[in-house]
Amino acid sequence: MNLFPYCTFLALFLFVAAPTLAETSQIDADAVRSCYAETPPKTPRPSCMGQAANLCQTERPEGSTVISTTEIAGCIMAEAAVWSTLATQVYEALHTHLEAKADEHAVSQTTAFENSQRAWVSFRDAECELWLELHKRGSIRPISVADCHLVHAAQRALVLRDMFEQYR
Repeated sequence: MNLFPYCTFLALFLFVAAPTLAETSQIDADAVRSCYAETPPKTPRPSCMGQAANLCQTERPEGSTVISTTEIAGCIMAEAAVWSTLATQVYEALHTHLEAKADEHAVSQTTAFENSQRAWVSFRDAECELWLELHKRGSIRPISVADCHLVHAAQRALVLRDMFEQYR
């Protein structure tokens, strides 16, 4: 099966529409950062994950009760963007820590860490593409893809945080 049209749609949505949706969606980034900080080690899916996106969806302008799938996806992507920033920050901190060791063992650790991150990005993209394919005929499509990115970004941020705490 040729997935090129779906990959193109996913790329356009995630790299064109989603950042715009995320920027216009109002989420409480501090709530996301608190969720990250307060989540116990080795917790793969904290109950606080998604709460900022949910709140974004319920806080409507006065008199407005209808929310579109595009708005829902925007709220979810806005929270995913905060988790992604947290993951990037802890990735960079751990990478710097590994490089600072400056010995042969650290070089192989740094290389393995970089390879792991590249593999994770490939897995995340394939997993979210699967959700895109599974919902190719439904209006839930943007929401399911946004949720996939939220879950993966949050989980990666927490895994990297735990790894950094263990090895620093």
